[in-house]
Amino acid sequence: MKNKTQVTEKITQIRERNIKISLDDFGTGYYSLNYLHRFPINTLKVDQSFIRRIGDRNGNLEIVQGIITLTHTLNMDIIPEGIEIDFHLT
Repeated sequence: MKNKTQVTEKITQIRERNIKISLDDFGTGYYSLNYLHRFPINTLKVDQSFIRRIGDRNGNLEIVQGIITLTHTLNMDIIPEGIEIDFHLT
């Protein structure tokens, strides 16, 4: 984003209309944490690459737990991407 001040103003105007703002694919890219500091975000959508590998032994569970703690501390909502439930209606 080239003009962060203008983006912040627009996001603030949107939020003033009671519209919630989500940050998609959180955890990817170099500026994700910077966005939390700069922009008035309501919800973090955790990238599915972290969610899919929660059971792996490489520490993804701890990373996701840290993101959950962060969202709770900042009074944000959290959405885990990549969780699908198969419903069978009979």
